[in-house]
Amino acid sequence: MKKTIITTVMAFLVMCTFGQSKKDHYVFPEFKEAVAVFKDGSEQTGYLNYNGLTKNFALLKDGEIKSVSKKDAENVDMVYIENRKFIYRGDQFYEIIFRTSKVELLVEYNATLKTNTEGRNAYGSSSQTTSTQVVSTVENSSVVLNTDLPEAYSVEMKLNYILTDKKGTEIFKSLNQIKKHYAKHKKQYKAYVKAKDVDFYDPASVGALISYLKSLS
Repeated sequence: MKKTIITTVMAFLVMCTFGQSKKDHYVFPEFKEAVAVFKDGSEQTGYLNYNGLTKNFALLKDGEIKSVSKKDAENVDMVYIENRKFIYRGDQFYEIIFRTSKVELLVEYNATLKTNTEGRNAYGSSSQTTSTQVVSTVENSSVVLNTDLPEAYSVEMKLNYILTDKKGTEIFKSLNQIKKHYAKHKKQYKAYVKAKDVDFYDPASVGALISYLKSLS
């Protein structure tokens, strides 16, 4: 079994050279100039992008992509990329959508790597699953830092919005959950979502939606 896993992973590495396809495991479409402000007040600049598979920033330097070290991540106070801000909490980074003395909205980026199986279902089509052992091995390699992954693999990026206020903490994994949370403003919710064409995968639009709904409370 171990030999099979190693063989599959080696095949993955070879495929990185042939048949590559753009995948959505990075938050930004390309590496961006960023500023990291550390807790001691010092600053460092570089080209960064956030990887949803590693849940860490990747640094592009001299043509090579490397993950930010855990020590550096733990000492970061804030990362600024364009007009967006990221903060390190627990063991990963979160994007700050808005934050005041009374309320805070963060977004967690959580990507899942999947591979097409050889098996076929009763209807004759191949199924797509998360092969735990193979995927885990691949995720622990430097392959997931590549901006392009082999076509045999796909990435599903999920967003979790974390709202904290005087009432406690709520986690929203869909627009429907936001609608249920603000059920007493159902009409306003529907009108706003339709007028603004809110996209759950657009943090700015979701942040504006939640800010609007909170203003009604």
